Amino acid sequence: MNELILRESKETSIKQYAKDVESAAKSLLSIINDILDISKIEKGKLSVISAEYDFRALLRDVTNMISFKARVKDITFQTLIDENIPKSLMGDDIRIRQILVNLLNNAVKYTPNGIVTLEIALLPSESTNIARLYFNIKDTGIGIKEEDLQKLCVPFERIEEKRNRNIEGTGLGMSITKQLLSLLHSELKVHSVYGEGSEFSFELQQEIVDSTPIGTLEQYTYSANAIVGAKKRYMEEGFTAFLEKPIDCYKLEALIKELLNSSLLRETTTPIDTMHTTTFEFPVIEGLDWNYARIHFHDEETMLDTVTFFVESIDYDALELDTLFTAIGTDDGNRNYCTKVHSLKNSAATISSRKRSKNL
Repeated sequence: MNELILRESKETSIKQYAKDVESAAKSLLSIINDILDISKIEKGKLSVISAEYDFRALLRDVTNMISFKARVKDITFQTLIDENIPKSLMGDDIRIRQILVNLLNNAVKYTPNGIVTLEIALLPSESTNIARLYFNIKDTGIGIKEEDLQKLCVPFERIEEKRNRNIEGTGLGMSITKQLLSLLHSELKVHSVYGEGSEFSFELQQEIVDSTPIGTLEQYTYSANAIVGAKKRYMEEGFTAFLEKPIDCYKLEALIKELLNSSLLRETTTPIDTMHTTTFEFPVIEGLDWNYARIHFHDEETMLDTVTFFVESIDYDALELDTLFTAIGTDDGNRNYCTKVHSLKNSAATISSRKRSKNL
């Protein structure tokens, strides 16, 4: 709903409020994810899952995210990437990305002005099948006192909290980073000079899948953000197009416009609040809010058709749910039942059947 405000509001102040909501939501999500990770670590449930990944895609994700945050603070973010690093590796790229983002986020947060540098080098390896990678994150920020270094990776412990009270954070990022590196058979090394800056480094060994060098940064800054081979596999199965997660609504709209027959498209500049004009009296139905349902549809005819189809399908859907319920206890049974319930919940929410949606 906040995204709708960002897309449709013409008032500058309202759009700014919505941007603040978006920023706060992302911060809250980050905190929740950190707390969940800490909980998994304490219970020994945090795991590393190795898979083939494109090192260039990982770099693009990380550098794009940090570059934006650095620009907001008007500090310089630079990268020194060894162009001989193999293109495709085997490892847990999700955890590696999480480690780099944690360290770089901290570097940007605690650098009022100056430079944050990400260096990644390819070290000599005893095996031709193993890539030894050296990661170094350096900043010209506020630095850390020597007596505070031991507090750095303690959960919920923030260094010089009074001095840094205006910098948001929970003190979980470094603790999670340390634990993740331990799972990856590595360790974090820290060097800091108070008032001058900090330097964090670690090494990782990754199995080489494709030894083709990644090349210079300019060659891969805009490469696809997708698991290696995923797009190819989907296309071979008959899919027409591919969008990677997280889904960008504007990319999705552009793709829909590209794939739909042109006869089904029409340009409109009609304001959203005048698009739905009631032409007849809608019946009162328990659980339905016709005014809210209008938000999801371009016209009332489509809305009415959708609601009618949903109502007429209820008996069939109930019978299918009963059948699927009997198979619960098996992997396929659990998955099929959950998929059906999720589908019904989305349908109910779309037609504004709030009661049924919540019950599902």
